[in-house]
Amino acid sequence: MIWGALLLLVACAPTKDPFGMALRAGHAPSVAIPESLSVELAVLPSQKGATPFSAKLYARPHQQYRLDAFGFASSIVASYLWTDSTGSPQAGGHWTLLLNDKREVWEGEGDSLNLKSAALRIPDVHAVLGFLWGEPLPGFRNRDDSALAWSRDTLRWSSHGVNWAARFEASTGNCVEVLAQDGSLAFRYAKHQRYGSRILPGEVEVFVNGESMLLLRVTRVEEHPEWKKDPFALKVPDNYDHRRSN
Repeated sequence: MIWGALLLLVACAPTKDPFGMALRAGHAPSVAIPESLSVELAVLPSQKGATPFSAKLYARPHQQYRLDAFGFASSIVASYLWTDSTGSPQAGGHWTLLLNDKREVWEGEGDSLNLKSAALRIPDVHAVLGFLWGEPLPGFRNRDDSALAWSRDTLRWSSHGVNWAARFEASTGNCVEVLAQDGSLAFRYAKHQRYGSRILPGEVEVFVNGESMLLLRVTRVEEHPEWKKDPFALKVPDNYDHRRSN
Protein backbone atom coordinates (compact mmCIF):
# COMPACT_ATOMS: atom_id res chain seq x y z
CA MET A 1 0.00 0.00 0.00
CA ILE A 2 2.81 2.40 0.91
CA TRP A 3 4.67 1.76 -2.36
CA GLY A 4 1.43 2.12 -4.31
CA ALA A 5 0.72 5.46 -2.66
CA LEU A 6 4.25 6.68 -3.40
CA LEU A 7 3.97 5.68 -7.05
CA LEU A 8 0.63 7.49 -7.28
CA LEU A 9 2.17 10.64 -5.81
CA VAL A 10 5.04 10.50 -8.29
CA ALA A 11 2.65 9.98 -11.22
CA CYS A 12 0.49 12.91 -10.12
CA ALA A 13 3.42 15.23 -9.37
CA PRO A 14 3.57 18.28 -11.66
CA THR A 15 6.18 18.17 -14.42
CA LYS A 16 8.83 20.83 -13.89
CA ASP A 17 10.69 22.39 -16.79
CA PRO A 18 14.37 23.09 -15.94
CA PHE A 19 14.53 25.79 -18.64
CA GLY A 20 11.62 27.73 -17.17
CA MET A 21 12.83 27.25 -13.60
CA ALA A 22 16.26 28.60 -14.58
CA LEU A 23 14.68 31.64 -16.23
CA ARG A 24 12.63 32.35 -13.13
CA ALA A 25 15.82 32.10 -11.05
CA GLY A 26 17.36 34.93 -13.10
CA HIS A 27 19.40 32.83 -15.52
CA ALA A 28 19.13 32.69 -19.31
CA PRO A 29 20.14 29.12 -20.14
CA SER A 30 21.00 28.13 -23.68
CA VAL A 31 18.98 25.34 -25.30
CA ALA A 32 20.79 22.33 -26.74
CA ILE A 33 18.95 22.09 -30.05
CA PRO A 34 18.95 18.63 -31.66
CA GLU A 35 20.41 18.38 -35.15
CA SER A 36 17.30 16.53 -36.31
CA LEU A 37 14.02 15.14 -35.03
CA SER A 38 10.81 13.43 -36.12
CA VAL A 39 7.45 14.24 -34.54
CA GLU A 40 4.03 12.62 -34.87
CA LEU A 41 1.15 15.06 -34.43
CA ALA A 42 -2.58 15.47 -34.52
CA VAL A 43 -3.56 18.74 -36.23
CA LEU A 44 -6.93 20.40 -35.66
CA PRO A 45 -7.38 23.47 -37.92
CA SER A 46 -9.88 26.04 -36.66
CA GLN A 47 -11.19 27.10 -40.08
CA LYS A 48 -14.86 26.39 -40.60
CA GLY A 49 -15.33 23.04 -42.31
CA ALA A 50 -11.68 21.99 -41.91
CA THR A 51 -11.09 18.35 -41.00
CA PRO A 52 -8.61 17.26 -38.30
CA PHE A 53 -5.76 15.11 -39.56
CA SER A 54 -2.65 13.30 -38.39
CA ALA A 55 0.77 14.50 -39.51
CA LYS A 56 4.47 13.76 -39.28
CA LEU A 57 7.15 16.40 -39.03
CA TYR A 58 10.75 15.94 -40.11
CA ALA A 59 12.97 18.76 -38.89
CA ARG A 60 16.47 20.13 -38.88
CA PRO A 61 15.68 23.09 -36.61
CA HIS A 62 16.11 26.48 -38.28
CA GLN A 63 17.33 24.81 -41.48
CA GLN A 64 14.66 22.51 -42.97
CA TYR A 65 11.17 21.32 -42.13
CA ARG A 66 8.85 18.87 -43.84
CA LEU A 67 5.31 18.26 -42.65
CA ASP A 68 3.28 15.42 -44.20
CA ALA A 69 -0.49 15.41 -43.72
CA PHE A 70 -2.20 12.02 -43.83
CA GLY A 71 -5.65 11.13 -45.10
CA PHE A 72 -7.58 7.92 -45.65
CA ALA A 73 -5.55 4.69 -45.27
CA SER A 74 -2.53 6.74 -44.12
CA SER A 75 -1.96 8.18 -47.59
CA ILE A 76 -0.09 11.50 -47.80
CA VAL A 77 -2.58 14.10 -49.02
CA ALA A 78 -0.27 17.09 -48.65
CA SER A 79 3.38 17.87 -47.93
CA TYR A 80 4.85 21.19 -46.79
CA LEU A 81 8.59 21.73 -47.18
CA TRP A 82 10.48 24.76 -45.86
CA THR A 83 14.18 25.33 -46.51
CA ASP A 84 16.42 28.12 -45.29
CA SER A 85 17.68 29.65 -48.51
CA THR A 86 19.53 32.60 -46.99
CA GLY A 87 21.72 31.24 -44.21
CA SER A 88 19.65 33.14 -41.65
CA PRO A 89 16.18 31.98 -40.48
CA GLN A 90 15.30 35.60 -39.66
CA ALA A 91 15.66 36.53 -43.34
CA GLY A 92 13.17 33.92 -44.51
CA GLY A 93 13.35 30.86 -46.71
CA HIS A 94 11.75 29.02 -49.60
CA TRP A 95 8.70 26.77 -49.22
CA THR A 96 6.93 24.18 -51.36
CA LEU A 97 3.41 22.85 -50.79
CA LEU A 98 2.40 19.64 -52.53
CA LEU A 99 -1.37 19.02 -52.68
CA ASN A 100 -1.77 15.45 -53.89
CA ASP A 101 -5.57 15.48 -53.75
CA LYS A 102 -5.64 18.47 -56.14
CA ARG A 103 -2.54 17.56 -58.17
CA GLU A 104 -1.05 20.97 -57.44
CA VAL A 105 2.32 22.21 -56.25
CA TRP A 106 2.71 25.69 -54.82
CA GLU A 107 5.95 27.57 -54.16
CA GLY A 108 6.69 30.76 -52.29
CA GLU A 109 9.14 32.71 -50.16
CA GLY A 110 9.08 33.51 -46.46
CA ASP A 111 8.34 31.81 -43.15
CA SER A 112 4.54 31.72 -43.33
CA LEU A 113 2.00 29.61 -45.22
CA ASN A 114 -1.35 31.23 -45.91
CA LEU A 115 -3.12 29.75 -48.94
CA LYS A 116 -6.89 29.62 -49.17
CA SER A 117 -6.64 26.25 -50.92
CA ALA A 118 -4.63 24.70 -48.03
CA ALA A 119 -6.29 23.22 -44.95
CA LEU A 120 -3.19 24.03 -42.90
CA ARG A 121 -2.02 27.60 -42.38
CA ILE A 122 1.22 28.47 -40.59
CA PRO A 123 1.76 32.09 -39.49
CA ASP A 124 5.48 31.62 -38.65
CA VAL A 125 7.05 28.19 -39.08
CA HIS A 126 9.84 28.75 -36.51
CA ALA A 127 7.52 30.22 -33.88
CA VAL A 128 4.86 27.53 -34.34
CA LEU A 129 7.22 24.52 -34.28
CA GLY A 130 9.98 25.75 -31.94
CA PHE A 131 8.41 24.28 -28.80
CA LEU A 132 9.09 20.79 -30.18
CA TRP A 133 12.85 21.12 -29.58
CA GLY A 134 12.70 23.25 -26.44
CA GLU A 135 12.22 26.76 -27.86
CA PRO A 136 8.70 27.84 -26.83
CA LEU A 137 9.71 31.53 -26.82
CA PRO A 138 9.78 32.97 -30.37
CA GLY A 139 12.94 34.92 -31.12
CA PHE A 140 14.35 34.40 -27.62
CA ARG A 141 17.64 32.93 -28.85
CA ASN A 142 18.25 36.19 -30.81
CA ARG A 143 16.74 38.53 -28.24
CA ASP A 144 17.78 42.06 -27.33
CA ASP A 145 19.21 41.44 -23.83
CA SER A 146 18.54 45.01 -22.74
CA ALA A 147 14.79 44.42 -23.15
CA LEU A 148 14.67 41.25 -20.98
CA ALA A 149 12.50 41.84 -17.90
CA TRP A 150 10.28 39.97 -15.42
CA SER A 151 6.98 41.21 -14.00
CA ARG A 152 5.61 38.66 -11.52
CA ASP A 153 5.07 35.48 -13.59
CA THR A 154 5.52 37.22 -16.96
CA LEU A 155 8.76 37.47 -18.91
CA ARG A 156 9.13 40.17 -21.57
CA TRP A 157 11.73 40.41 -24.32
CA SER A 158 12.28 41.94 -27.74
CA SER A 159 13.59 40.29 -30.90
CA HIS A 160 13.98 41.85 -34.35
CA GLY A 161 11.61 44.68 -33.52
CA VAL A 162 8.87 42.47 -32.06
CA ASN A 163 7.98 42.73 -28.36
CA TRP A 164 6.97 39.44 -26.72
CA ALA A 165 5.55 38.36 -23.36
CA ALA A 166 5.38 34.87 -21.86
CA ARG A 167 3.58 33.67 -18.73
CA PHE A 168 5.07 30.87 -16.63
CA GLU A 169 3.69 28.71 -13.85
CA ALA A 170 5.60 29.68 -10.72
CA SER A 171 5.67 26.17 -9.23
CA THR A 172 6.75 24.24 -12.35
CA GLY A 173 8.52 26.70 -14.65
CA ASN A 174 6.24 25.55 -17.46
CA CYS A 175 5.50 28.20 -20.07
CA VAL A 176 1.72 28.36 -20.51
CA GLU A 177 1.20 31.37 -22.76
CA VAL A 178 3.19 33.50 -25.21
CA LEU A 179 1.99 36.50 -27.17
CA ALA A 180 3.34 39.23 -29.41
CA GLN A 181 2.52 42.56 -27.81
CA ASP A 182 0.80 43.81 -30.98
CA GLY A 183 -1.67 40.92 -30.72
CA SER A 184 -0.71 39.46 -34.09
CA LEU A 185 0.44 36.05 -32.80
CA ALA A 186 -0.07 34.07 -29.60
CA PHE A 187 0.42 30.54 -28.28
CA ARG A 188 -1.27 28.66 -25.45
CA TYR A 189 0.76 25.72 -24.11
CA ALA A 190 -0.76 22.89 -22.05
CA LYS A 191 -0.34 19.27 -20.91
CA HIS A 192 3.41 19.45 -20.36
CA GLN A 193 5.16 16.12 -20.09
CA ARG A 194 8.52 14.48 -20.66
CA TYR A 195 9.49 13.56 -24.23
CA GLY A 196 12.90 11.92 -24.07
CA SER A 197 15.20 14.31 -22.20
CA ARG A 198 12.93 17.36 -22.55
CA ILE A 199 9.81 18.75 -20.91
CA LEU A 200 7.51 19.87 -23.74
CA PRO A 201 3.89 20.94 -24.07
CA GLY A 202 1.72 18.08 -25.29
CA GLU A 203 -0.82 20.51 -26.70
CA VAL A 204 -0.41 23.92 -28.34
CA GLU A 205 -3.09 26.29 -29.62
CA VAL A 206 -2.04 28.97 -32.11
CA PHE A 207 -3.85 32.32 -32.33
CA VAL A 208 -3.55 34.93 -35.08
CA ASN A 209 -4.93 38.42 -34.45
CA GLY A 210 -6.81 37.09 -31.43
CA GLU A 211 -8.53 34.20 -33.23
CA SER A 212 -7.67 30.53 -32.92
CA MET A 213 -5.98 29.18 -36.07
CA LEU A 214 -5.03 25.62 -35.16
CA LEU A 215 -4.40 23.16 -32.35
CA LEU A 216 -1.42 20.78 -32.30
CA ARG A 217 -1.34 17.63 -30.18
CA VAL A 218 1.99 15.84 -29.82
CA THR A 219 1.93 12.07 -30.06
CA ARG A 220 5.60 11.14 -30.30
CA VAL A 221 8.98 12.91 -30.47
CA GLU A 222 12.21 11.26 -31.60
CA GLU A 223 15.49 13.16 -31.59
CA HIS A 224 18.33 12.23 -33.95
CA PRO A 225 16.25 9.68 -35.90
CA GLU A 226 17.81 7.40 -38.49
CA TRP A 227 16.10 8.27 -41.78
CA LYS A 228 16.38 5.61 -44.50
CA LYS A 229 16.15 8.34 -47.13
CA ASP A 230 16.35 12.12 -47.17
CA PRO A 231 12.87 13.38 -46.16
CA PHE A 232 13.68 16.84 -47.53
CA ALA A 233 14.06 15.56 -51.09
CA LEU A 234 10.44 16.23 -52.05
CA LYS A 235 9.53 14.55 -55.33
CA VAL A 236 6.98 16.45 -57.43
CA PRO A 237 5.10 14.48 -60.12
CA ASP A 238 5.53 15.86 -63.64
CA ASN A 239 1.78 16.11 -64.28
CA TYR A 240 1.06 18.40 -61.31
CA ASP A 241 -0.06 21.99 -61.92
CA HIS A 242 2.69 24.39 -60.79
CA ARG A 243 1.63 27.61 -59.10
CA ARG A 244 3.38 30.50 -57.43
CA SER A 245 2.27 32.35 -54.29
CA ASN A 246 2.60 36.12 -54.31
